[in-house]
Amino acid sequence: MEKEEKKKLIFIDYLQIVGGGAGDRKHERVGDVSSRLKALARHLEIPVIVAAQLNRGTGDFPKCDDLKDSGQIEQDADVIMLLHHDRDEDNNQVKESFINIDKNRDGSKGIAEVKFQGEYTRFRDI
Repeated sequence: MEKEEKKKLIFIDYLQIVGGGAGDRKHERVGDVSSRLKALARHLEIPVIVAAQLNRGTGDFPKCDDLKDSGQIEQDADVIMLLHHDRDEDNNQVKESFINIDKNRDGSKGIAEVKFQGEYTRFRDI
């Protein structure tokens, strides 16, 4: 019998479309899924990284309050990082990118400027 390989990390893209949550309203279903993912992470003892949608019109820098459909997401998360791009008005190209670490249960919060490399869909230190 082969040795079972332990999973090291789970990515979910994105929370608001995961089905199976309990509740009559969307925010209840999203909140239930968020709580279940938190329980899964604890049970498997691995990080679960979840992308989530923001409400429209969040202003300059998005905050935890801007997460769409459920305050339960903010309650369950250990870390919440929100992306923000400043774009050139003429050609809509990204000028500057920031990551707002708005919640960090075991560490610092703050805003970090990063270099967005769209051709690779990645962020780098400046």
